[in-house]
Amino acid sequence: MSVLKPRQRKRHPYKAFKIDVLDFIHRKDIITVHDLIDRFGYSYNGAVRRISLLHLERLIQPVFQRGTWGLTEKACRKLEYYHML
Repeated sequence: MSVLKPRQRKRHPYKAFKIDVLDFIHRKDIITVHDLIDRFGYSYNGAVRRISLLHLERLIQPVFQRGTWGLTEKACRKLEYYHML
């Protein structure tokens, strides 16, 4: 009788941490999904997911036209806390 090993999940290295993405948005002021793809190497779905999660946490908000995003005051306070402003 053989013992089955539990299935191990492959961990992919992070493309970028949340604070890195927030710092990038701060430096650029306004970003799109394609900016994240170009800068961090996200797939399209990965970039959309990152933006969605940041929006759910109220760290970014839509600005001007559809598909453009900017930082909120909450994100600026977070960057100040990490001494990135």
